[in-house]
Amino acid sequence: MTNSKYTLNTKLFLWLALCIITLQSCDKGSPCENKPDLSNIDIKLNFIALEDQMMKLSDSSQVDSFAKQHPIIAQEFLNRAEYNSTNDFNVGVSELFSNPHIDTLHQEAKQYVTDVIDLKSELEEAFKMIKYNYPQFEAPTVKTVVSGLGKDLFISDSLIVIGLDYYIGENAKYKPIGLPKYVLKRFQREYIVPSIVLLISNKFNASNLNDKTLLAEMIYYGKSYQFAKEILPCTPDSVILGYTAQDIQGAEENQHIIWANIIENEMLYSTSHVDKGRFINERPKTLEIGPKCPGRIGHFIGWKIIQNYTNESPESLSKMMEHMDAPSMFKKSKYKPS
Repeated sequence: MTNSKYTLNTKLFLWLALCIITLQSCDKGSPCENKPDLSNIDIKLNFIALEDQMMKLSDSSQVDSFAKQHPIIAQEFLNRAEYNSTNDFNVGVSELFSNPHIDTLHQEAKQYVTDVIDLKSELEEAFKMIKYNYPQFEAPTVKTVVSGLGKDLFISDSLIVIGLDYYIGENAKYKPIGLPKYVLKRFQREYIVPSIVLLISNKFNASNLNDKTLLAEMIYYGKSYQFAKEILPCTPDSVILGYTAQDIQGAEENQHIIWANIIENEMLYSTSHVDKGRFINERPKTLEIGPKCPGRIGHFIGWKIIQNYTNESPESLSKMMEHMDAPSMFKKSKYKPS
């Protein structure tokens, strides 16, 4: 009897395990588990880590040579325009990189931010996903720097520069000045690639510049987040939105209250900068809704509308991003939280 019972329990366990594995493997709702095959997508990423080289800029001639090779970095990250002359700039930057404080940032960036090989791999994967959706896409050159918190990111069609020292996070001895805590929380390692992808989305995000309504702005942001989610399907929604997990939960649970406030106060088609600012601008909380409602709540609602739209009107990412008629997308989304 003991052996029979053991055999039965074993069979039951194996059957349950098989069911669980089967269900997991057939989960069509997880975009992370259903990524397209990118094996035939060829991306040649020119990735240049400059932080170690910059730490050796100890005299004016070295700075002058570096600035000529990397003019965007000199302008955007080393604040070239703030100096009266080239000589002043060269001397000032050489003094900057002789300061022990920047060496601290350099070491912390190496310790907490990333192994640049991992960062390169993540960017290559993201760029492959973009090229999968936009075959004409060409990966920009990527450079990483430590500049004494000169800037976080620079992005153009041909160049991305990442200020690694901006993304050290809570462990940083020195943090960007003037940024509130609710913004600073987004300057951590896991936000680098999503931030880049969100900025790249602007290139593909068509909009009607004559439509100045709150709805149009929410739809624009919603399309950007949907773009980022499809390019980075394994990235948590909280990281894409720049919310905490608690923010996401609170916003999800109170969608109907947020939406009712927008509708009852007739703000959906408002063009008032004040009305739009309440729901779009950086704020710690949207107090008009309640003390637990995160800021930028219009971004969240815009993304929910676009998620509904993609469910109701399945189409390619590139096609969705081409739409400029915000009212039409809203109508087709059938968004109405209960």
